Amino acid sequence: MWSPVNPHSFFQRKNYPKRVTVWCDFTATFILPPYFFTDIVNTERYRDLLMNFVIPELQARNVLQRITFQQNGAPPHVATIVKECLRTAFNEAHLIGRHFTPPKSPDLAPPEYWLWGLLRGIVYPRNPKNIEQLREFIREEVSRIDVRDFRKALNNLPHLLKAVQHEEGGHFENYF
Repeated sequence: MWSPVNPHSFFQRKNYPKRVTVWCDFTATFILPPYFFTDIVNTERYRDLLMNFVIPELQARNVLQRITFQQNGAPPHVATIVKECLRTAFNEAHLIGRHFTPPKSPDLAPPEYWLWGLLRGIVYPRNPKNIEQLREFIREEVSRIDVRDFRKALNNLPHLLKAVQHEEGGHFENYF
């Protein structure tokens, strides 16, 4: 049997369709605006985010030396140039990174266990039509989050740590 479709023809498509990579973080009193990466996050782009956006934002709020900066063990986060940048900007005692969390444990940074789920639940139902509208919706929704919600998320951290300890570093989502 012959097929009307040529089995030797092919088409190219990108492995990764258009997407948005966004960075956002918060304290008990404020949220930093979302930062949108234009390409896949690598060491240089992450360092640029820190040097050109995060650190100046924290300096403008006069809190750089008073906060603890937490990040996970993603490769760009633990690169030497990033660690040097963070040590220059923050006191070493105010950095939480890869060695804070047990191996293979879930991410304990509040944006990971709270903020991204919240935003997904609010932004996706709005059905953005394109990448720029998705970015706009994210900006809008981040600006609407009440500071009391940040505090609730941060106050939940000790409970998460106990759950991780109970599971000996394993997954603990069944507790919540």
